[in-house]
Amino acid sequence: MNNEIPEIALKKNAWLASQVDVAYPAKESLLGRDVYQANLAKKSYQLLPSNQAPSDIEEIHKVDFHKLTVLFSLNQASVYESEFDKTHILEFLSQIILSDEHQLYIGTSGPDVVASAIVTVEGDDVLISDIVNQAGQGTIGFAQQLASLLGSSITSNTKLWVES
Repeated sequence: MNNEIPEIALKKNAWLASQVDVAYPAKESLLGRDVYQANLAKKSYQLLPSNQAPSDIEEIHKVDFHKLTVLFSLNQASVYESEFDKTHILEFLSQIILSDEHQLYIGTSGPDVVASAIVTVEGDDVLISDIVNQAGQGTIGFAQQLASLLGSSITSNTKLWVES
């Protein structure tokens, strides 16, 4: 584990926080951003270990339209304990404007969304963050499965970070 926050994580966090930098943000979205940012203090970063087996999520989908953004947000909100936090995280994350640099993914098992994460790519750095895996498998395993999906984007020079 690493308590130092890599630059790529700072950029991802700034991008997410900027999602509510609009003329008339909803109060609930602002509260959701505050909940999200308060939870960042609990996060740590490490290079993705290569000795971890990938999880066995049936299908992984890149989020590329609003309905999938909502499904991503619902899965993310499910790990928060209080209803207040769940409600406001859902509102905050449902407003995400999709970006090529910060891609959202969901994992499904049958009709159910069981995993989600954000993949941020910048130069030779890749960050897999905001990992939720409800399929009874670890978050690192889902990160490994996402890394496999990225395939040719990852070279021997790539630093593959994971947030936990």
